[in-house]
Amino acid sequence: MGRNQHFLPAEKLIKLNKKRIELDGIKGIQSFAEKIVTDIINRGSILSKHMGTDIIDSSEISKIIELNYDYTFGLREITGEEDRPAENYIEKMAEISKQK
Repeated sequence: MGRNQHFLPAEKLIKLNKKRIELDGIKGIQSFAEKIVTDIINRGSILSKHMGTDIIDSSEISKIIELNYDYTFGLREITGEEDRPAENYIEKMAEISKQK
């Protein structure tokens, strides 16, 4: 696949920071981007299969990216706080931190 036929074209990379990038640098970024996207899709496919569905939905993609790449789209605030610790746990941890 040529550098201009990639889903992340060289021109877009150059426009991002308005600096020239060596051809090997562009190829490296494109390869890494392709690896990340493929990894997310594969993990989403496994997760959706586990959930018994044929569709990879946005919550699965968000969870994969958050857990593996430490990035969030802010969907947790919109959909609720499903993984929030219990109030008594938060209070206990606050008490412990005050004692230190």
